[in-house]
Amino acid sequence: MITTLASIKNDGKEVITTRSVHLDAVIESILYSKPQLKDVLKSRMDTKLIRSELDRVLVERIVFFESKSFNQVRLSNEETKTAMAKVKAAVAKNVDLKELWAFLTLSDSELQQVLTIKLTAKKFIEFKNKSSYIPATDAEAFSYYQNNKSKFKDMSFESLKTKIKEEISREQSEQRLNDWIDILKRKYEVTLIAPV
Repeated sequence: MITTLASIKNDGKEVITTRSVHLDAVIESILYSKPQLKDVLKSRMDTKLIRSELDRVLVERIVFFESKSFNQVRLSNEETKTAMAKVKAAVAKNVDLKELWAFLTLSDSELQQVLTIKLTAKKFIEFKNKSSYIPATDAEAFSYYQNNKSKFKDMSFESLKTKIKEEISREQSEQRLNDWIDILKRKYEVTLIAPV
């Protein structure tokens, strides 16, 4: 049974169904060697897995929509063809995957559309991360060191400074990305419909 899980407003409403989440989870698992492929293949996507996959699909869709407003990220035909070949090869080699693929009734054009959304969103997120990266200062690192001295035992600030600065910068970059995604969720009016 296909259930509508969420909607996104972008020149009309796009709905995200259990089928699209299941399909996307399979493609994600193939492309990026995710361990949940076994659960997805056996249709054992529990509530927790469905929710995490739904969240990922929603983020990919709104980031894809947003990327169309900018001309910073371009996806080559070669990138899409390579991803498509990888997915098709995985399906051809795995009997369970082949059965699921037939059950999901996925056409080549739908596969290409899913891959375009997925690959473009990933590239745009990488671009956004790189463009919003701000290195942490020595003062920020020292403050972090002082506030977490017990964590560092007998290690000196100088020996840890570079690692601390990298960690602070990474955390700040993640926070900026999460804030941006929250803004996009409001902009594109993401609505959860079915409880997951």
